[in-house]
Order: sequence, then structure tokens, then C-alpha cells
Amino acid sequence: MKSCHKSDNGFTLVELMVALAVSLVLLGAIWGFFENQHRNYSTQERLTEMQQNARVGLEMMTREIRMAGYNPTGGLSVCAGTNMASATNSPCVGISNASGNTVSFSADLNGNGAVTPATASANPGENISYSIYTCGNHQCLGRTSNGSLQPLADHITGLTLTYYDSSDGIASDLSLIRKVKISLVAATSAPDFKNVTRTMTLTADVTLRNYD
Repeated sequence: MKSCHKSDNGFTLVELMVALAVSLVLLGAIWGFFENQHRNYSTQERLTEMQQNARVGLEMMTREIRMAGYNPTGGLSVCAGTNMASATNSPCVGISNASGNTVSFSADLNGNGAVTPATASANPGENISYSIYTCGNHQCLGRTSNGSLQPLADHITGLTLTYYDSSDGIASDLSLIRKVKISLVAATSAPDFKNVTRTMTLTADVTLRNYD
């Protein structure tokens, strides 16, 4: 009787090397895809964080500067002085420091006729300043309320303030300020995979509603 033998031939070395090469190419492509997705996700996460920080800072500044000069009892005069960095008639209500990167202002929110920091316990939150300062290893937008400095927004690298009178000209006296233009520059908390730190600039025009 004639016997039959099943072929047991396996893969050749060349075939194994080709299969291994193809597998490595596919694995590299998959790894590259996921690495790219991870980088994009990290970048978008930092961009979102940057936008939120800038908007929180700008919205808070806009809301509070708009209240500058609030004086329900009429017991205080509007801050005045041709030296825009310092009021000459303190205590007063309104903007008392109008420099290019710092703004200080007051409002008699509780209507007791006083806004001075010396009576901060009686006048909480009525004397406000905004400026950029170093907090930890980065820069922050700082909010000072009656002498207490707190970070309002992280990774804010620039603050530019411009002051206008009622004719939209540059104000020459604190008492003439009717509008403040705010420009905030925010940055991502870390560089992206190309070692680039992204930035964005937000601006707002704030009309002082309590001056006239």
C-alpha cells in the first residue's frame, strides 16, 4: 500500500524577516498615530486653560473697574491729579493710579462715606488694584483688595492699560478718565511639542458708569 505524507514545510528565514519588518512598520505607524493624538490633546488642553485664565482675569477686571467711582452718598470726591500714578485728593472714589501696567481704584460700595484701606474691616473690597507679578515660577495677574494681594489668573504675561477722556482722547487728569482699555496677554503653562509657548491677547473697553 502506498503511504501519503503531509507536507510539514515551515516559513523560510526570508519570509520571517519580511513578516517581522511589516509588523514593525505597522507598529511604528500605530505608535506615531497615538503619539500625535496625545500631543494634540495636550496642546488643546493647555490652550483651553490659557483661554479660561485670560477670560476670568479680563471679566473680573472689567466688572470691577466699571464700578470705580461708585459714591451713593456723595460724601467723597472723584480722584484727581495730573500725576496719573497718584491721586492728590485722597481719600477719594474712582481711579487713583492710572499707569500703563497697573490700575488702582475705589468705590464706596457700602455707602458709609469711607474707602480708605486703614478702615478695611469696615470697607471690605472697596480699594482694588490690578497688576502683573511673579507667583512661583510664572507670572500672574494679581488683584489687591484693601492691601491683600491674591493671584487672580495664572500665566498672564502682559497687562497694558490706556485711559481715555469723554472725547476719546488720552486722559490728562485722573478726574477726566471716562474709559479704560484693557489688554491682557496670556500664555500656555508649558511649551508644545515643538517647544513653542503659545500666547493670546484679549482686549476690552470699559466705560466708567459712575463718573457723570
